[in-house]
Amino acid sequence: MVTSLAPSERRDQLRRWALWLAYATIAWNTIEAIVAIAVGAAAGSVGLLSFGFDSTIEVASAAIVVGQFRGGHDEARERTALRAIAISFFALAAYATIQSIIDLATRSRPGSSIPGIVLAAVSSRSSKAAKSGGATTPAAEPGSLTPCCARC
Repeated sequence: MVTSLAPSERRDQLRRWALWLAYATIAWNTIEAIVAIAVGAAAGSVGLLSFGFDSTIEVASAAIVVGQFRGGHDEARERTALRAIAISFFALAAYATIQSIIDLATRSRPGSSIPGIVLAAVSSRSSKAAKSGGATTPAAEPGSLTPCCARC
């Protein structure tokens, strides 16, 4: 038997779900960043290092979501944080581009990294699960909030 929730109860339920997703994102991306940066540095891999830096930026983005859903919504602070995240993505793109050009010019090759391959495979698998509906809102209804990943 499905019971209908009052709008305020539904909003609270979705808010809790959004917080859970944001905390899970922070936990996963923190692990992902540490592993990717460590194995990327060991292998000399621009791709793995960039992947780790991207995960770090995603942690900052999820922290903003947590702040919003926990009631600390300050528009000026949010705008500043979003600007910093945007600048971080541009800096990451610049780093990856410049370092790749240097590596190509010097014919530098990264070492092999089994942990990096495993990390990429696990991350790819978890992203596909989230996008295919492996992560959905509780009792999702047409038009209700769905996880960000479901829209990507």
